[in-house]
Amino acid sequence: MRTLLQFDFAFDGPWGQDLQIACRDLADDIAAQPGLIWKLWGENRSAGRACGVYLFETPESGRCLCDQASAAARRLRRDRPDDLVLQPQSAAVSHDARAAVRGQAMYTTIAEVEIENLARFLSIFATDGRSKREAHGSLGAEVLFASDGSDRVIVLIDWRDEAAYDAFRSDASVPPTMAKGGAKGRPRFTPVIRAGRFAA
Repeated sequence: MRTLLQFDFAFDGPWGQDLQIACRDLADDIAAQPGLIWKLWGENRSAGRACGVYLFETPESGRCLCDQASAAARRLRRDRPDDLVLQPQSAAVSHDARAAVRGQAMYTTIAEVEIENLARFLSIFATDGRSKREAHGSLGAEVLFASDGSDRVIVLIDWRDEAAYDAFRSDASVPPTMAKGGAKGRPRFTPVIRAGRFAA
């Protein structure tokens, strides 16, 4: 069973390209871990937070990297290691590493939200929701369901650019569409940077 590992922690920078340069060796180390399919690193400068999302082939491979991911986060936040939060999750993925394949997107986000029912959510996400996303420049999306009993979905969306994402977020007709799909409140969006893609 594919396993999704997500962690979030307080962070003061560096950001953007500076973070990519500073963490190049760290990214290579993590990417070389057995069983890793893809990884996403995200940043929220205004909130002073950073996050990582990793997809593994098996729960075992995910657990093997869990301690190393924790140590990596502590390397970035040496003064406040207790801020780290790890959330191991199982995820059903319909296409192998689909998120990593679409590397042409200029802007990518992940969104996390609790839902009432997966079938209902997917039905609206694939129809009314798709129309809304396409109207604002979405290049594709993927839904990961957390099967830990929390009824959470994590959605990866590729956008034409940041302006397309901003237009989607400001569209007043989007929240009612999400509610129609059974979303419990507004999703929490995080911009992310694809740090690498590896065949194995």
